[in-house]
Amino acid sequence: MMNSSANILTIDVGTTNLKCIIYDEKGRIRAQSSKSHPTHFSLPGYAEQNPAIWVSNLQNLLRTIGNKDPKIIKSIQGISLTGQMHGPVFLNSKQEIAYPCMIWSDTRAHEEVHYLKNTFTSDSILKITGNPVQESFTLPKILWLKNQQSNLFPQVDKIVFPKDYLGFLLTGNIYTDHSDASGSLLYNLSNHNWSEEIINNCALKRSLFPDIIQSDDILGRISYAAAKQFGISEGIPVIKGGGDLATTALANGTDQIESLSLCIGTAAQMLMSFESIEEKLLGRLYFFSHCIPQSYFCLGTVPTGGSSIQWFKNLFELEDKEFILKELNTIEDENTERNILFFHI
Repeated sequence: MMNSSANILTIDVGTTNLKCIIYDEKGRIRAQSSKSHPTHFSLPGYAEQNPAIWVSNLQNLLRTIGNKDPKIIKSIQGISLTGQMHGPVFLNSKQEIAYPCMIWSDTRAHEEVHYLKNTFTSDSILKITGNPVQESFTLPKILWLKNQQSNLFPQVDKIVFPKDYLGFLLTGNIYTDHSDASGSLLYNLSNHNWSEEIINNCALKRSLFPDIIQSDDILGRISYAAAKQFGISEGIPVIKGGGDLATTALANGTDQIESLSLCIGTAAQMLMSFESIEEKLLGRLYFFSHCIPQSYFCLGTVPTGGSSIQWFKNLFELEDKEFILKELNTIEDENTERNILFFHI
């Protein structure tokens, strides 16, 4: 049975699952549950999710945990958020969803990438944002909606990220944090704020983008409406949190300089933290603001890293991922030096 100690609920809007984990004050897991949400690939390059499914999943998960142990839900004294990066959630003036979330793997914005490459030089965009122009980032997706849904886009009042949307539903407050903002291609990595130059050159309104607060700031408190909707106590403080790559880097200890981690989820990333921008790495690795104030992290990624392992497991009906990794480690380097082991498109 649970004792009366304080617990913290973490909510993660992942690419494939929404996860809830409750920790005690010593960091021990007291309860956890997850529920998958679909990605819709209606056309080539499209990868969309319905934020309403995230909300429904969160309700169901908290209800499931509460049914198993009502006391653990009542013992929650803090909530923190994290989630997939880059995907814009478009809200209208009534704070309703105006268009499905184009998640990071959506690559439809080819023409917008071409436009951005003609508008900004590669060096200038790297110097401002720390990253190259690619379809996976938020800005090309926003411009696609502006260009291809010209009647709908004027109705968009605010653009946030997945964790920010859930934070808004929980507290009524709309903010983002530096780690998620820095994954948008709209953020000045040196100034730690939205880039007025990029926003103006793309003919976007600054008011579309929420104010940025620190990841460890209190976003707000659980509202009366959210308490009724999600079955949790009114007034619980909600910590802003960070993008999932930033919080993963922190959890894996890569807040320590010269520490490196490898994370395999839907994608696979190598993560490393820095106290300042390493200009020699710009264009070679992706650079973002950390969830630790005034810090940075960089990464190299294989976007299908985790999903490819899952595909391989399913194809050969293998249950144990560790068996695959163990077998790969037995392959001699000279055998793989000039041979393709895996090719995925």
